[in-house]
Amino acid sequence: MSNAEPDPSRPNGAASGSLGAMYETAVRHTIAMPNVAGTSIGSAYESWFEADQEAQWLRNLESTRSHASSDHTQVIDLGEVDAYRERREAEDAWNLEADDALAVSGRPGAQRGSGASRVSRETRGAQTAAIPTTGAAGPATDAVETPADGPQTAAAKSSGTGGVLRNSAIMAAGTLVSRMLGLLRSVLTVWALGSTTGIANTWATANSLPNIIYLLLAGGVINAVLVPQITRALEHSDGGKAYTDRIVTLTLTILLGVTVIGMALAPWVYQIYDHKNVTGDKLHVATAFTLICLPQIFFYGVYTILGQVLNARGRFGAFMWSPALANVVIILGLVWFIAAYPHGQNGVPPYSGWTTEMILVLALPATLAIVAQALVLVPVLKRAGYSFTPNFKFRGVGLRSASTMAGWAFAAVIVQQLGLIVTSRLLNSQPDGEPGKGAQDQAFLLFTLPHSLITVSLVTALFTRMSIAAGRNETDKVKDDMTTGIRLSGLASVMLTFGCFALVFPLVSAMFGADPDTRWAIGSMAIAMLVGLVPYSLCLVIQRVFYAYNDAKTPFWMQIICTGIAVGLTVPWFFLQDTTILGHPGAHWVGVGVGLAQTISNVVQAAVGFVLLRRRFGAVDLSETVRTYVRLAIAAIIATGVTLLVSFLIHQVAPVTRVESLVELLIIGPLFLAVYFLVASRLRVQEINSLLGPITRRLRRG
Repeated sequence: MSNAEPDPSRPNGAASGSLGAMYETAVRHTIAMPNVAGTSIGSAYESWFEADQEAQWLRNLESTRSHASSDHTQVIDLGEVDAYRERREAEDAWNLEADDALAVSGRPGAQRGSGASRVSRETRGAQTAAIPTTGAAGPATDAVETPADGPQTAAAKSSGTGGVLRNSAIMAAGTLVSRMLGLLRSVLTVWALGSTTGIANTWATANSLPNIIYLLLAGGVINAVLVPQITRALEHSDGGKAYTDRIVTLTLTILLGVTVIGMALAPWVYQIYDHKNVTGDKLHVATAFTLICLPQIFFYGVYTILGQVLNARGRFGAFMWSPALANVVIILGLVWFIAAYPHGQNGVPPYSGWTTEMILVLALPATLAIVAQALVLVPVLKRAGYSFTPNFKFRGVGLRSASTMAGWAFAAVIVQQLGLIVTSRLLNSQPDGEPGKGAQDQAFLLFTLPHSLITVSLVTALFTRMSIAAGRNETDKVKDDMTTGIRLSGLASVMLTFGCFALVFPLVSAMFGADPDTRWAIGSMAIAMLVGLVPYSLCLVIQRVFYAYNDAKTPFWMQIICTGIAVGLTVPWFFLQDTTILGHPGAHWVGVGVGLAQTISNVVQAAVGFVLLRRRFGAVDLSETVRTYVRLAIAAIIATGVTLLVSFLIHQVAPVTRVESLVELLIIGPLFLAVYFLVASRLRVQEINSLLGPITRRLRRG
């Protein structure tokens, strides 16, 4: 029997026994859990995390009862739950009282009762220098002088429940609208150019060059390397302005130089990625497309670097909505092109039929869209309290660490580029009617749609938090955030790993038409990619963990392995194109081969990444995550089987057309989701129950 006096702050007097210790552990776990309601996932995640944390605490209590000392062995009752909730409310009140005390003491930047300069929960109220705290919409700054509508105010607005819900709704709407517009853009592109024509491959290659050069080169450095640096600079006395000015100046200077050099070498840059008969009319059209598109490199840089500054200051809305604006501009351009130059289903003009006017009408809106996407952030950034001042004094502001990381990140990009060159040259060598670069663009869009909506949104929210925890050497919190990202992203990635076999072909037919060549070219490649969605997501999370510790060297070696395997699996297809495989030309299977090469390489990369994580940070407990993934896989397999059966019955009475595929999709889509969630719930997948719990309770109340 324990003689310890009961602590009134603990439920039912749990003092020093294992029950009380478990309660304290649960409280610490709750505080460490990330609040990602400000991401594009929307307010559903806020309720999800709340329910998940509460359920986890109750499970911990249940499992502890048999191990607790006799004076604490008891049946869990509502009093314990009430005490748990009261404890959390008391901590929120404590935070607000601490803010009031700071305001009275005259601490710079404190705003009474706003929660904007909230004492860090991680430090439990320790008196530290101005440190950023991660709230619903990202880290807030505690600057010396905060403008009326500056970053601190923005964070304060998002710290309350109303602000969280507003930001969640804005960002969820922005992301979803952008993705839907992206799908419409793809439909119009296929309508205008086809999906398996030579001109479609040429346009896809030329228009992807800015993405390749920027997103894989400067984009990777900015997102993975400079974001932690900018976040930590917010602790400076000037709120990070001097550091941010230098980073922005340096980044834009480099990107401007890369853009100018790329435009001067446009014909040769294009031919790096396409080597098949690039002469005469094809060379003329390809060069013109490339020249018009390459300025996008610079404006991609403007968009990303300014967007990351906004993220660091708690402003996510404009960053999420500006891609929607870009898609609107591109869609208007495509509509103009289709109306001005109509053609039959198989009447896409050959290279010799393309005039200068046609090239401008197709390509110029694509570049103007990226310009608009970038420049729309400038006034928003000013309202957030930051005005860019060019500063070319790069020395003495701690850029050496960023430069070292940027060097390794750049090296990883070079390796990745080699793999992309091999893939692009293979796809551009495909004959008309077979899966090529144009089809890959559409397939990759279908692949990245769930990845960007779920995994990227989660990692974006968690990365800043992991960077802060890593900077304080709080490894356990980094591990918690990593496992949270893996566990929650699996709800969608595991589902689509199996569901793609039932859903992709109807989706492709509904979007792009029921032409057999188009249906196979896009659908087969998308399925081959989607079966690797889980390892692809895991690789992203693992890389971000290393980047949070300013370690870009380890991801470089991971990239070496990934690219080496992908290239090794892709190169043989150059020699298999003219053979016969399963009754079809080898070129028919190239899309599947490219997709599977990506999948297999990511499986190996994820496995190697986990090994390297364990060596550096010690054991990472993923046993519960693995069990969850297995249950989700069972649910997805059952849902896929039911959906395939229904599709088979539909095809017995109706031929495959665009209208039939749309109707089929409207039937099997909800059916698949219903079976998946029902089976997962019956298998006691806690994340599914936590997600559906608030919805079902509201329905019952309604």
